[in-house]
Amino acid sequence: MGNPLGRRSRIVTPILLFVFGVILAACAPPASSPGAQSALQIVPVNIVYSGQVASFDNGLLLEFPFIDTYRAMEGERWLGRPVTRSFADPDLGWTLQVFEYGVLAQDPGDAHIFLLKISDLLGRRQGGVPATNDSNCSYAQETGHNLCFEFRQYVRVAGVEHFGPPVAEMTMDAEGILYQDFEYARLQWIGGGILRERCGETFFLQRGYDRSLREPATGAAGPAAGVTRLYASLARPTLRPGEMQTLQVALTDPTGAGIPGVTLEVTLEKNGAALLEITLPPTDANGMASLSFRVPEADPGTRIRVIVRGTDETTPLESVVEFEVWW
Repeated sequence: MGNPLGRRSRIVTPILLFVFGVILAACAPPASSPGAQSALQIVPVNIVYSGQVASFDNGLLLEFPFIDTYRAMEGERWLGRPVTRSFADPDLGWTLQVFEYGVLAQDPGDAHIFLLKISDLLGRRQGGVPATNDSNCSYAQETGHNLCFEFRQYVRVAGVEHFGPPVAEMTMDAEGILYQDFEYARLQWIGGGILRERCGETFFLQRGYDRSLREPATGAAGPAAGVTRLYASLARPTLRPGEMQTLQVALTDPTGAGIPGVTLEVTLEKNGAALLEITLPPTDANGMASLSFRVPEADPGTRIRVIVRGTDETTPLESVVEFEVWW
């Protein structure tokens, strides 16, 4: 004889799934409300660009290696402001910069830059389910999940490349908020419209990173109108001893225009001790100057400070950036 408990469980499971689906359908956002369209009207992020320099209204900088990727993917709209400086995560094996709505990563091995599949790292991916017959839904074959109602409309309007395919079904949390997880984002139905979770902030807190990473680097508040500003940027936030690092600086006057003809001194420090002193060539017509240097020997995890100093007429100038020696 067969096991009656086994037969019962095979019957009960589909029933429970059906009931759960009915509940979600009843609580789902309407299939044709204006929420998806209106939610795309996002307040722009205030950024000041000057060449390969970008500073935000929270005092943080877009790190040099990430700037082209950020611009190409309309990061002002889809990633928001940075919430950290760039830093090395040896457990993941990448250099990261965390933003409000996502995380950019660089592989130190080949300098490749990519957007983290943040839902995987937050443990939000679920096993696949069958496709639903609801005409308000579409099915992602690659992940095995349905995309329905306003969530589907929002992704269609915004572009799936900003979210990736769904990695879980539409779900309701304990507070009655509907949400759905995607490779790069979590969308939530709140107040009659769709909002994106600040999953970069969630990632930062869940990973337990040092809160000091949220503070701007010393003296490195990038170009802005109203003051004379010196900004220093490094091509790679992490690299190994013996590899070449590139430093780029920008010097701007109170109007934001570059200041030419200023000679700056560079000091590399490790644990407060000077390792190397270099003189930069004079700033060019755009107020820019750069140089390359070889990374000195240091233990993995060591942070090397790069201090840029100079004087414009009587104004003392200083900017400090850091990079980390990779494992």
